[in-house]
Amino acid sequence: MTKTENSTIANMTLPRIAARRHEILSSMNLTPEKMEEFERKLHLYRVIESPDELKHNQLIRWIPLRSLETRPYITLGGCLFRVRYNEEEAIHTVTIRNVKKFVFNIKFELNAVFQRLSQEELLILRAVEYVESED
Repeated sequence: MTKTENSTIANMTLPRIAARRHEILSSMNLTPEKMEEFERKLHLYRVIESPDELKHNQLIRWIPLRSLETRPYITLGGCLFRVRYNEEEAIHTVTIRNVKKFVFNIKFELNAVFQRLSQEELLILRAVEYVESED
C-alpha cells in the first residue's frame, strides 16, 4: 500500500469502518427506523473525519447536522470536485457535482460526511482481511 491516496485506509478493516460509521450514527440520537435506513444507505461508505481525507472524483454523501433536530435525512450526494478553506469563517467549503451535473457547495464542519469506498480500497481491505484471517 505505497500509494499516498490509500493512506486513509491504512490500518483499517471493513469491520472497523462499519463500527466507526455505526458509532457516528449512534451519536446522532436517531430513531431505530432512521438508524437502519442510514446504515443501509451508507453500507460501503467510510466516515470522513477531516477534509484532508477526501478524495477527488469519489462519491460522497452527508447528513446535515442541523436537520437532526427536526427531520434527519441523508443526501443523495455527488462527486467531490474541490475542497477550499475559508479563513474568514474558519470553515472548509466542499464543492460537489451531482449526477445532474449541478455544482454546489457544502460546509464540511456543518455536516457528517461519508465517502464511498473505491474498488481499489475495497480490494486492499479485503486482501488485508484475508491475510489477517490466515494467522
